[in-house]
Amino acid sequence: MGKPGQTEINLRDDLSERERADLYKTYLLYCLTGEVTRIPFGAQITTKKDDSEYLLLNQLGGILGLTVKEIVEVHRSLAEQAFRQQAELLLKLQSTEGGSI
Repeated sequence: MGKPGQTEINLRDDLSERERADLYKTYLLYCLTGEVTRIPFGAQITTKKDDSEYLLLNQLGGILGLTVKEIVEVHRSLAEQAFRQQAELLLKLQSTEGGSI
């Protein structure tokens, strides 16, 4: 009959785990924040992405050959980073205002 055909194409063996996770994280951030357009006078407009972007994110995870565990780790690390930044901001505000949270 011949050789079986390849049924899945991914970049698992072509990029390091770190590179694949970074690519996924970049697109995840794009999905979360939307697209920023700069307009005259130094202003900017952020357009919110719709849920179809998350379908593409899911497909990207497959193309990158990421496991569910690796994808969860990217989401977890991004959530921790956001929490840490928010906590640092609150602490900075507290120390400059001399008040309590």
